[in-house]
Amino acid sequence: MVKHVIVERPLPGRVEEFVTLARRLWDLIAERGWVTYDAWPMVAADEGEPALFDYGFLGRALPPSALTFVFEATYPDQAALETQLHAMRTDRDVVAIILAAGELVDPSGSRAYVLEHWTTARIAADGVVTSV
Repeated sequence: MVKHVIVERPLPGRVEEFVTLARRLWDLIAERGWVTYDAWPMVAADEGEPALFDYGFLGRALPPSALTFVFEATYPDQAALETQLHAMRTDRDVVAIILAAGELVDPSGSRAYVLEHWTTARIAADGVVTSV
C-alpha cells in the first residue's frame, strides 16, 4: 500500500481561489472514477509544556509558517498510483485545473511525497527499501 501526499501553500489573498480549484479537481477525479484525495488545512502547533526532545511523540509539533493544505490518497500499490498519475497528466481538464492552481501557490511551500506502508516494505540496515 502506498500513500501519495501533496502539501500546498496558497499565496496570501489567493486561498479562496485555490480551494475552489481544489474542489473542482476533486469533483473531476471522482467523476473519472479515480482514487480521490482527502484534504485538510494544517493547524497550529500543540500547546502546553515545552517538549523535552525534538523528535517523536515527545517533540513539539511545529506550526506551519503560513496556511498550508495537505492532500492524501491511498493506493493499493505503486503501479496503481502511477496509472492514475499518468491518466491525470494526460487529461486536458485535470491539467488545466492543476496549471491554474499552480499560479496560486508558493512553490517553496509545495511538495509531493510517496510513502509506502511500513508493513509492506522491508528496510535494510543501509536504508534501502524493498517491497515485501
